Amino acid sequence: MADRSNGYVTGRARRERLLDAAIAAFGQSGFHTATLTEIARACGISRPGLLHHFDSKEALLTAVLERRDQIDGEAFTAAIARSTSPLQALVDITAENAKTPGLTELYAVLSAEATNPRHPAHEYFATLYGRLRANLTEALEVMRIAGELPAHLPADELASEIIALKDGLSLQALLLPGTIHPAAALATAIERLTGVAVRTTR
Repeated sequence: MADRSNGYVTGRARRERLLDAAIAAFGQSGFHTATLTEIARACGISRPGLLHHFDSKEALLTAVLERRDQIDGEAFTAAIARSTSPLQALVDITAENAKTPGLTELYAVLSAEATNPRHPAHEYFATLYGRLRANLTEALEVMRIAGELPAHLPADELASEIIALKDGLSLQALLLPGTIHPAAALATAIERLTGVAVRTTR
């Protein structure tokens, strides 16, 4: 039993290392250019060894996206718990994401690649953006009805604009490190758009 348990722990640790290596490779080279061989080599194992854990490149990509979903879900839950509004939560999440540039780079590269309907992550990102837009629209509409947002601001259009700002500022921070602080810039833009003050820490 002890040997089996040790084997499970070792296998789990190797799987996590492979995910870390895949995040780095997909983020730097994109899904199509990165190879399973280079990802395996980064973890000190063979390509067949990698395929023991993930039976295809698409399966590895799915696991990477699930890892990001888990991290984002935990960050969102924590942000909502301590935030006074969904706008504040978005700024808090942007600040958290800035601490993991590798995941932000992965998201930027894969989401751009996935505009191609034949990309294996196309459906994932189309669903993700649809869900984000719908959830934020609903939250903003609640704020508007409560008088916390100007009545003339359409919630659906505002949601699209804020999501575009969040992702665009994060991309600029990758391209111009040290000159763009995405959470602070997003907070300023949100206040300019809505009149709602949100705070941020760098």
